[in-house]
Amino acid sequence: MTMKQEGCYAVLCWIACTSTRVQWSESGPKSKPVTKVGPVVESLRMAPRFVLCAVLCYVSLCLVWTVPTKADTCDPTTTTACNNGSCYAHNGLEVCVCELPWTGANCDKTMSLCTKDCGVNSESGLDCQTALCGLGSCTDSNVPPYYSCTCGDFYSGSNCEIQSNPCSSASSNPCANGACTFASGKNSGTVTCVCDDGWEVPQGATSTIIKWGNSEVLMGPPCSQQQHRGVANLALTLTSGEMIIWWIVFAISIIALVWCCYTVCAETCSKYIRTIGRVRAGAQAVGAI
Repeated sequence: MTMKQEGCYAVLCWIACTSTRVQWSESGPKSKPVTKVGPVVESLRMAPRFVLCAVLCYVSLCLVWTVPTKADTCDPTTTTACNNGSCYAHNGLEVCVCELPWTGANCDKTMSLCTKDCGVNSESGLDCQTALCGLGSCTDSNVPPYYSCTCGDFYSGSNCEIQSNPCSSASSNPCANGACTFASGKNSGTVTCVCDDGWEVPQGATSTIIKWGNSEVLMGPPCSQQQHRGVANLALTLTSGEMIIWWIVFAISIIALVWCCYTVCAETCSKYIRTIGRVRAGAQAVGAI
């Protein structure tokens, strides 16, 4: 116990005992107001009780309440070695208090925030690299914040939390009149356009490859052509196989139409010829009479 700690105990006991006015009767302790008498007589009468109160208070504090003090530095002649920290001795135990980013009993190991020291519970299914850098790669560092993220070409930010690809900005949508979707790979990416209603990709349009940082991105054709409803436009959008089937159906329909017309016309003409024949035969019979 230090002298400073003993002094604190003495002050506490003096305050406690001088504020307590307790008189002792023959039957035991009994709290009641002190009779007003002269200051000298009252002080003499209170002195034994004050001494008893102070002794009991001081002993109680020493036995029950031990105020912790700052640990002392270690003896330099001991075997404890704190390579990257400070050694402190407390109650006969020497402890190393490490400086960041060092850890271990002797401060001789470096923390690895990217693998195990980030505070993430592995049972949650999330690892430290993903928690700190998302889809980027994490590297331990000796300077605050003791890790760094390499985000690649498709992400940015200190924790790779910001998307950076052809589809991430609505103001520069490469799909024009459609929704832009981006799929990233290793040093590559693909942009696909899903056209809005009334818009389509022009027939014959092909994908192009652009450079995005150090990566290559395959850009799908934009939705730059308005759709026109109708058979002619539909025929232009058919594949070669569908075109063959369409023409076969069209030819069969024409043949069926011609056959129907021929059948109807032949029957009509036959009736007309028979009617004319009957009229002529009737006229000849009348002339003979």
